[in-house]
Amino acid sequence: MFGEPPAPGHGGPPLALAPERDQFGPPDTVRAVVDGWPDGIGSSTTVEVVDGADHFLMGAAADVGERVVDWIVTAISR
Repeated sequence: MFGEPPAPGHGGPPLALAPERDQFGPPDTVRAVVDGWPDGIGSSTTVEVVDGADHFLMGAAADVGERVVDWIVTAISR
């Protein structure tokens, strides 16, 4: 659900992808929500903007996939 922080013990710093042209949750809104998360979760969350993408990430699947894979590889190698 939008605005809810990750569950405690989630295993690493979260990643939030914010589509640049998201009509429901634009990057500034996502950053504000993440900054409001408790217990240092917000400060450890990486917010990345997906350039040119709308809410449905049309045309950005490869970019999103690469970002998620990079994040997972980094998270499991800690």
